Amino acid sequence: MKKIKLICLLGVFIITGSLYSQSEVIGSWKLDTNREKIEDQKGNFNLTKSVSTANGCISGYAERYWPSLDLQENGFVLEGYFKTNGKADAIMLIAGNRSALSAYTGWDFIMNKNGVLRFLVNDNNEKSKTLMSAQRSFDDGNEHFFSITWNPDERNITMLIDKKYKYSTSWDTSLGENKGRVFYIGAQPLATGGKTLPFKGQLRDFTFKGKLVEKQDAGNLEKMDKELARAAVEEPSLLWVDAKTLTIEGMGWNTGITDYTRLPDKYNNIVTSNVWRLSRHSSGIAVRFIVKGTNSISANWMLRGNGYMAHMTPQAINGLDLYIKQDGKWVFAGVGKPTKDGLEQETSIKGGFSPAKTYECMVYLPLYSGISSLKIGVTPGATVTAAPPNPKKPFVIYGTSMTQGCSASRTGMPYMSMLGRKFDTPVINLGFSGNGLTEEYFGTIMGEIDASIYFIDCLGNMLPFSPQEITDRTLALVRKLRSIRPNTPIVLIEDRTYAFAELTDTPTVNNRRPALKAAFNILSKESANLHYIEGDQLFGQDTEATVDGSHPSDLGMYRMFIVLEAAVTKIDCCK
Repeated sequence: MKKIKLICLLGVFIITGSLYSQSEVIGSWKLDTNREKIEDQKGNFNLTKSVSTANGCISGYAERYWPSLDLQENGFVLEGYFKTNGKADAIMLIAGNRSALSAYTGWDFIMNKNGVLRFLVNDNNEKSKTLMSAQRSFDDGNEHFFSITWNPDERNITMLIDKKYKYSTSWDTSLGENKGRVFYIGAQPLATGGKTLPFKGQLRDFTFKGKLVEKQDAGNLEKMDKELARAAVEEPSLLWVDAKTLTIEGMGWNTGITDYTRLPDKYNNIVTSNVWRLSRHSSGIAVRFIVKGTNSISANWMLRGNGYMAHMTPQAINGLDLYIKQDGKWVFAGVGKPTKDGLEQETSIKGGFSPAKTYECMVYLPLYSGISSLKIGVTPGATVTAAPPNPKKPFVIYGTSMTQGCSASRTGMPYMSMLGRKFDTPVINLGFSGNGLTEEYFGTIMGEIDASIYFIDCLGNMLPFSPQEITDRTLALVRKLRSIRPNTPIVLIEDRTYAFAELTDTPTVNNRRPALKAAFNILSKESANLHYIEGDQLFGQDTEATVDGSHPSDLGMYRMFIVLEAAVTKIDCCK
């Protein structure tokens, strides 16, 4: 019987190993400590950033994201040797791509301060999996071989140490792509530059078996069509102005709030963790200023993360939009195109300004990322001053991903931003992707802002709730808001009609709308100035206004704006 068990075990190991034994070695690093870069013997993946040698170990990281070394749907095997100094008094990084640059999504292989090895995976939705070497410590001063295998076919991660200690766990999802995941060896990169958590000892002979992921060469396309390229800063020297000295619009609070974010610190432990993370995104926030004497406008901004979403453009996620007021109306002028990698961004937004003229400008910030700093670049000698604050009370909206801006093509195109420009009124955007759950405490949050109109557009995220729960939550939220702002108009917005072809003779039933309407009917008897927008009209009568049947394209955003414009005009509050 023992012989049979042994044969079966060996068979399983051979089969699993055979999945990747024939995989191509796409990266190989000797890790010589006397080099200025960590050179890949295959010539694919040289690590050239912040390369240094300390504690007997060379460390460094990549200049950019490499999808081939990311743990997604392609299996890989990472192998190599490590030897500690026997002093693992802190966490030590061996290899990975999970760091502050990717908002700590990705994977890493580390040694804990007790000498236990850990392989950690974090996907884009905060789902994680940890694989540990039980309680066995490998901080003994001896050299050890390691092998990490990701098998997406069997949804399995395996850690093999010294070819005899084997640990495995299941993993049931893809990481998704995040272009902030830069590969590193020997230490973890910091968002501000430099490294942390260095390995103390020796690392050598790392190999990475997997599949080279071919990506479209955008650089060649940009050479063929110059209009596709990011605009380089046009002038050899620029006067840089910190945006914090200018007028910031779209933040509902002046104190106790982190720069370019949407909720103050006091709500960190009140809202859900998802809402708090999304509130770090700068959707709806804009910088307004007046400039004279410049030939161009450029920008330098530091992203908090450089993420990827299949149904949104990088310009909308991470970029900037420039608008200029002409004849009393806001007119689109140019975009700040982000790079696909890295956090610090710098580009020319628009040239061709007349130095003799004065321009009132507004720059919209990223929709699905946050920024920690922004500088506006102008011709030396130009004057840049803060625009006068808008005296109008803002529109305040609490809602879903569509409110936050998904899937506009650029940062100035969400329907609420269009509405703000139309009525020249500030907008406080409290849209939280997938997390506009009609929470009662948002009545308190919204009520802190003296608004011209409050909009509630949460019904699209209320699928998990029963009709009665939707009615009850709406009643609680509006009553809370009414207790603080008894006379301000409140607009309830139904969710849109999905823009799909009907494939059966059975019509789709939306039970959420009657539940919201029931709450509206009750509330209308309790107070005045309550308004209602039906969902069927939001996207129009065709199926051409979305990117995926659910989230509006620019056309869908414009159609939503037209509907809301009519409602605001009828309310007659924003002259």
